[in-house]
Amino acid sequence: MHAAPSRDHADLIVTELVTNAVRHGAPPVTLSLDCAEGDGVMISVTDTDPRAPELRDVPPDALGGRGVLLVDQLSKAWGVRTHAGGKTVWTQLVSP
Repeated sequence: MHAAPSRDHADLIVTELVTNAVRHGAPPVTLSLDCAEGDGVMISVTDTDPRAPELRDVPPDALGGRGVLLVDQLSKAWGVRTHAGGKTVWTQLVSP
C-alpha cells in the first residue's frame, strides 16, 4: 500500500536516500530533483559504489535498517540503475 504523497514524504525520502549514499555508498554523492506538472516528483541520488540497497525485513527492536522500506512504502515507484561510475537510486512521487 502506497500512501498519498506529501511534502513530508519527499523530505523523508530525500533524507533516507542521501543518508544511505553517504553511509553505505562512496563519494561524490549527487542529488537530483525533477518536478513536472502531472508527473509528480522524481528524486535521484547517485554515488560511486555499485552495490544496490536491498529491501529487507527488519526486527521491531532494530535501531536502523528501515530506510529502503520507507522509500518503498512512500513512493509510487523506485529502483536502482547501475552504471560504470556507480549507481543511481531513484524514486517517483505522484502529485497529490
